[in-house]
Amino acid sequence: MNRGIKAIIAVVVCIWIFFVGIEIGNFREMRLSSPAAEENPGEQTQTVPIQTSATQQTTTQPTTTKPATTQPATTQPTTTQPTTTQPTTTQPTTTQPTTTQPTVTVPVTVDEKLESAIEQSTDKLLQELSKAINDTKKYQGRFTAQYNQAGDISLTNCSVARVEDSVDSAVKNYIGNGTGFSYKFSGGTGVDAQGRRVTPKDVIPPRVGDKLFTVTNDAVSSIEVKKVSGGKQYKLAIVPETATLKNPPTYNYNCVGYLDFSGLNSLTSAELTYSGTVIEATVGSNGLLSGMSIYMPITVTGRGRMSGANFSAVFDGSIDEEWSFSY
Repeated sequence: MNRGIKAIIAVVVCIWIFFVGIEIGNFREMRLSSPAAEENPGEQTQTVPIQTSATQQTTTQPTTTKPATTQPATTQPTTTQPTTTQPTTTQPTTTQPTTTQPTVTVPVTVDEKLESAIEQSTDKLLQELSKAINDTKKYQGRFTAQYNQAGDISLTNCSVARVEDSVDSAVKNYIGNGTGFSYKFSGGTGVDAQGRRVTPKDVIPPRVGDKLFTVTNDAVSSIEVKKVSGGKQYKLAIVPETATLKNPPTYNYNCVGYLDFSGLNSLTSAELTYSGTVIEATVGSNGLLSGMSIYMPITVTGRGRMSGANFSAVFDGSIDEEWSFSY
């Protein structure tokens, strides 16, 4: 009976050892497939060998953990498109040319006493003066006029010495000088001191037929106006201009006349420079002229023939004229 019990115990022990070995094997497999190993694939797992008995050693194959292949992050190169700044195209402003006569700026000086009474406008001042002069030229009432002229033009250069004196005398005689011319008018007509029939248009500038006094902005380089006893006084400076024997100066011709050398036979051609005629006129309370004066500086470069000699000559000087009127 004891032998039977021992045999049973031995069988039980063997069975126990068998199951223990199976459990140990399962345990090892569980460790090899544990989540920790999967979660940390980059760590080396060290397995401690388990000895099941003093005579049996379990060789555990090292676990080869495949290194985690981390796909390199492929950074797509950032292509920065160059910022193309379109040039700002400013369309040029096309200003259609305005067909406007150039504005002529004329210095205007107005007496302080007149500032509130008249508009400081060149156009207005010229219109006022032109009206007064032309109204006097057309005046039908009774009035008298006094006229004086002084011409001071001399020869300054002559190419032929032997004719210098003759040329100088011819020019001075042609221009002439005169003082004390007196005219009486009534009804638009009158007579001079010698009894010759005249009209105011023959006496008051410009003395060119029936032509009226005409002056515009572009003809004037300056204008002054001041108050005087019984009226206003105007002073105009005409812009410089040139002329020939056949072509008179435009501005001087329109307002004061010009020095006509075409009747001087000794001159065959000439260039005349009017360097700035000055006109002064006083207008009375009746709107008519009470006085007027003209200063005309001039240079004449002429060519001609005298005493069998062809010459060229230069004359320089001025013409001064003065009028006074009473009504």
